[in-house]
Amino acid sequence: MMSCKKIKNILTKRDLIRIKEIYKKQLPKILKNQDVALYNEDFLDATCCDYHKWILKYLKYYKKPIDKVIKNKIKNAINECNFDLSKFENNLNKKFYKYKKKDWKIFFNRAEYFFELHKGLGKSFFKKNKFSYLDRVYLSCGFEFLLKALFLKKGYLINKAISGNKFQKFNINIPQHPIKLGQLNKQYLQSKINDFNYFIDQLKKIKPSNIEEKYFDYYILAGLKIAQSWRNQDIHTPTGYRQTNGEYQNLLKSSHDNLYIIFFPKEKISKLVWY
Repeated sequence: MMSCKKIKNILTKRDLIRIKEIYKKQLPKILKNQDVALYNEDFLDATCCDYHKWILKYLKYYKKPIDKVIKNKIKNAINECNFDLSKFENNLNKKFYKYKKKDWKIFFNRAEYFFELHKGLGKSFFKKNKFSYLDRVYLSCGFEFLLKALFLKKGYLINKAISGNKFQKFNINIPQHPIKLGQLNKQYLQSKINDFNYFIDQLKKIKPSNIEEKYFDYYILAGLKIAQSWRNQDIHTPTGYRQTNGEYQNLLKSSHDNLYIIFFPKEKISKLVWY
């Protein structure tokens, strides 16, 4: 909600005495109309623009010179009210957290949660919602969190680094990806996390050396590419298609199980269920 100056800060003492008098007269009507916000809050401390508009509604029929002055002051406050989207956006991303190696388990548990959600949909769900996106969305989210857990567990950053141009301004070399934990100070990182595609692209660089590339591509990366495709289609557009049988089904299961076997050998493999 957009904020205005407090009503008590835009009115004189004389104005405040008058508006309190009007408010007291209007209280039965306020209660009758169920304007709970007006009743529950101290209207003189209100900063919400909508709140100021509600107050004006109840001042409508008061025509004394002082009433006109009060109404004009409140209207001016509403007109002066601004909303700075860029400032609001910065506040959304203000909280910065640099994920540490020990945090891998948090992401792993979230991956398990999404795999369980997929498993919990059940046969009756798919029967009633033949073209539902939920199965694909849950699976793709599970895979994305699993990769983030994997990179943290292996000692790599999941926080997004600043752009290459900014590294040059700091007069330091652009780091090679994936970036090791501890390689960059907080000032070179963003509050954002790298996306699903980043982790898929970088995964081959941290694979065990004894696994040939063509096998890694087929048994792990192919399934991840399917999950990524679903995520992009189903989360961003309404035109995704459902194909979870045959080779697609086998590739997804292969990717899922091999990620556990290779990178999380001590963890029990969560079961993928198909309907």
